[in-house]
Amino acid sequence: MFGNKKLMGKLISSFVVIAVAVGILVGYRMFVNRNVQEGEKEITVEVKIDDEVNSITFNTDEEFLGQALDEENLIQTKDSTYGRYVVGVNGKLASNSDESWFTIILKKLGLKKDETMVDEDNFEWWYIEVNGEAATDGIDDIAIKDGDTIKFELKVGY
Repeated sequence: MFGNKKLMGKLISSFVVIAVAVGILVGYRMFVNRNVQEGEKEITVEVKIDDEVNSITFNTDEEFLGQALDEENLIQTKDSTYGRYVVGVNGKLASNSDESWFTIILKKLGLKKDETMVDEDNFEWWYIEVNGEAATDGIDDIAIKDGDTIKFELKVGY
């Protein structure tokens, strides 16, 4: 009898943990999707390299930035544990695009030994703004709206 109570307690605890995890996932998805605008929208992508800015305006039915940029073949990305990150825009690759940002951070912290260390002064990366505000989500989680302006700026150094 005592063994059955232990087993039942473990089962109930496991069920509660799974229910909480599913609830968090569903809640996050609802939060992300609340800003989704369906239908056709026009967005402008500005690409800034040094002092030169090129603008590309196009229409899309996609709901998230990553999908829209993929559809137009405007970005090159790498996958990471946290989702995709941009290594190239409109054909311009960041000079260190062959390494993941996670590997670069590990090298910087001295946790990964490699004969090629990160040159902090020449490290290139893409900074992203949405309507003049720094992006706080990855490209696949940024909901786009009609009239949005997305700016990609190639930054050098940390």
